[in-house]
Amino acid sequence: MRHGDAAAGDVRGERGGTQSSADPARFAPGRAKHERHPYLFVPFGGGAHMCIGYRFAELQIKAIMYQLVRRYRWSIPSGYIMPEQQAPIAKPRDGLPMRLEPVD
Repeated sequence: MRHGDAAAGDVRGERGGTQSSADPARFAPGRAKHERHPYLFVPFGGGAHMCIGYRFAELQIKAIMYQLVRRYRWSIPSGYIMPEQQAPIAKPRDGLPMRLEPVD
């Protein structure tokens, strides 16, 4: 790899086990989907073992977005079509050219 190259891994197989490693491309009417663990792959976890930082992260994002929406007028170039990047995380490939102008 060279500097600046992107690397991505396929995490679907990382959470092993019989339920998650079944062939998802094959139709199986008898497959017991209800037996699959509800938190098989959730970045912040869930239930009693949920990440303690989840609510704090949510609150921080809301507070920052509130300030940005309140203080700035947002715009993107007219006719802009966003080129997508799907791996390793979904985001605009060009960084999303955006203009923020202070609201008077």
